[in-house]
Amino acid sequence: MTLEKLSRMLMALAGVSFLPAIFVIAPILAVRALRRSNEKKFVKLYDGLRIETNQRPGLVRFRLHTYDGFLVWFTQTKHEGFAPPNDASKLVGRVLRYNLSHGFLAAGGLLVPLVSVPEFFSQRRSVKHQTQQIQPEPVPNTDDPIPNSGSIPVDMELNEHGKPTSWVAAVTWSIATIQTIVFLAAIAASLAAGQGVGAGAILGAIGTVMLWALAFDVTWR
Repeated sequence: MTLEKLSRMLMALAGVSFLPAIFVIAPILAVRALRRSNEKKFVKLYDGLRIETNQRPGLVRFRLHTYDGFLVWFTQTKHEGFAPPNDASKLVGRVLRYNLSHGFLAAGGLLVPLVSVPEFFSQRRSVKHQTQQIQPEPVPNTDDPIPNSGSIPVDMELNEHGKPTSWVAAVTWSIATIQTIVFLAAIAASLAAGQGVGAGAILGAIGTVMLWALAFDVTWR
């Protein structure tokens, strides 16, 4: 098999994902985004963290924003409250990961890193500075639901029911990984054969991005 035939075959395989991505994955993501309430959408952000609505000794203040949506709409949500320093640091990191995974496919999603990354470093510095200014006191343990930020009412009881079935996430990530390998191999073979990057590469790229969007969605649901 010549390099040209190999590149065409790989590009065709990479482009196969385009139709299911547009007619199956896109509607699934759109419906799930529309039906998902704040409690379910943000439950993993707060999982295992103690978030308070009022300041008290041993807590630091945070003010974060999440960005999500799908193609034609964009949602910004404010998360504001108080937490122990370690929990606040974890939340800052979780919000960044959420934005980079869920905000990318929103309307204007390419701008999300430009606002979420600076906020990540700003809030991380803020938490560190506040931690140096206080003497943290032990936070009493309780079996009651953990209170949350006044901006986002999170029902922590949803934690056990909001996680995707492990095999669904594993299969989705496996398919997305295989698609990425085939897509990159097709690009490399096309360039090596001197064919350049054509329409097939665009279709493959769309399918690859949509598969990874689905993988992140079932992981963070």
